[in-house]
Amino acid sequence: MPPSDLHGHLYEPWSSPLTMNWSVDLRQCLAKSQIFEEEVEDQSSKEEEEKEEEEEEEEEEEEEEEEEG
Repeated sequence: MPPSDLHGHLYEPWSSPLTMNWSVDLRQCLAKSQIFEEEVEDQSSKEEEEKEEEEEEEEEEEEEEEEEG
């Protein structure tokens, strides 16, 4: 026999509006967390690109100094 709530009503998760709301909330939360993860990945990849660009610029400057010297 399925579990019942405090008032003795049968608890049927497939028909309960509460669980339907929970599933919607859960989907929204998952979507938001996915979007957040993508933003974090974008930020970290941008930071890596900036570091690489700075390193390349420093290498170019060193090469120019060696050529002049």
